[in-house]
Amino acid sequence: DPVFAFCADGTIIGSWTSDSRYVRSCCWSDEQEAGTAECGGCARISKQGKCEECAGGYVWQTIPVLERRQCFMCDDLSSWQDALGRTCTDYAERDLCSGGTWPSAESDEPFFGVRPSEACCVCGGGTIYPTPFEHPMSKHVIHDFEYVTESGFNQPSPMTALDYRLDEACAPQSLGLKVNTDGAVWGQPEGKVGAVSCVLTAYQDPIRGVIGATALDLQVAKFSYWHKEIVFVFAAPVPVYNTSGAYLPVITSFPVYKSPKLNLTDFDLDCAPSILFVSINYPTGTLHW
Repeated sequence: DPVFAFCADGTIIGSWTSDSRYVRSCCWSDEQEAGTAECGGCARISKQGKCEECAGGYVWQTIPVLERRQCFMCDDLSSWQDALGRTCTDYAERDLCSGGTWPSAESDEPFFGVRPSEACCVCGGGTIYPTPFEHPMSKHVIHDFEYVTESGFNQPSPMTALDYRLDEACAPQSLGLKVNTDGAVWGQPEGKVGAVSCVLTAYQDPIRGVIGATALDLQVAKFSYWHKEIVFVFAAPVPVYNTSGAYLPVITSFPVYKSPKLNLTDFDLDCAPSILFVSINYPTGTLHW
């Protein structure tokens, strides 16, 4: 899951963990109260929340009409070249175009009907794809009296757009929840339990039709272990083996996640197939392995 934190000036966004997972280390600036579309496709962000460098595979482009500049996933038109034999790579390396800005009318001459501003990402053209994103709330189960605030954790990750919309069939209000146009989930179930599956659409570039979508699966229960899926990670700073030489997972635990109003005792655990290294604290329900 992404860890949202304030970005120091020039911070590299994200890092690789010891178990080969990529973790986005920060996405907001300390001068902002909300996520920013600058984060999507960005590798380095300033203290003011402005992207300074696009990640690999992304280029600067300006959204027409809106005049908003951000990083886009883009491919140049394969095999294109101009009348002088210059390719899109040449346009980038020779600064014939800069930062996804359209070239001047004099240099934007078509060759076999295709202009640099249509063929090359660095010139504002190419084939643009929506930036992949997910919603952290889809991975977790909240309890029936939890108050969900409009915090960074409850927003899409990374933020790729300024406008998000739900499909018409989605009804988060049936669980006492709402979804803002910035994709933030908030509200309080107040005793309601159940699940709602939605499609969350990000209008990254509504002018050129760059639109992405992801699943938003909301679930409320009387109690859970917060995560919908508990992953057993066989890794440790110092490898641990049992007497027969088998590698043991990191010893950790998951407590029951519930409302303080709910008094539960006498838990039991039934796994199929059985998992020998997982146990449960019967009075509290805490899982150990």
